[in-house]
Amino acid sequence: MRATPARRRHGRRQQDSQTYGLLLSPITTSSLFLQEIESFQRGACDLGLEIQNFVGDISKVETLARLSQDFTIFELDRERMEGLQRRRRQLQRRLSSCESRGVDLRKRLRELRESSNSEEEDVESNNRNNGEDISSLDLPKDRSSQILVVEQYIIQLSETRSKLRKFWNRYARGLRNLQTLEDFESHFKKRASGLVY
Repeated sequence: MRATPARRRHGRRQQDSQTYGLLLSPITTSSLFLQEIESFQRGACDLGLEIQNFVGDISKVETLARLSQDFTIFELDRERMEGLQRRRRQLQRRLSSCESRGVDLRKRLRELRESSNSEEEDVESNNRNNGEDISSLDLPKDRSSQILVVEQYIIQLSETRSKLRKFWNRYARGLRNLQTLEDFESHFKKRASGLVY
């Protein structure tokens, strides 16, 4: 990070953004946003993979119950069920956090875009007047495309939340069916043992 002096320039707008008490050049601010966007994307992708693994785990019905070799004993694995419920809650919290992070990032990108439009015009006219050569690498990336990328990830996260909720509801219905089967079997065994002397 390259800090610039914190003094007012007379006759023109201040072209630096203030971050954590430092005045940063527009290029530094842009690279910080790029790093934050990449970090957000990585976090969203990693979370997506974890959710896919979770969905795969709850799809394996055979891991939720024990069935004896002769099919006479059926018992739910309650610890596994509780573990999956905890994992789902944790993933939902992380999903909410990631969505909030994306919404905040999008908001800050929009605010920066609105404030930088007029500043970019001032910088361009200043640089033309000073006769400086500007490389395309010195200019910040297009904010609109950055905002669109962040919005696409926010939409994907929202869709993932909806799909996870639907899948969990189907899982819960299946789990209730397994619990009904377990209850039926235990009542049947009690009655059968009461009839046999």
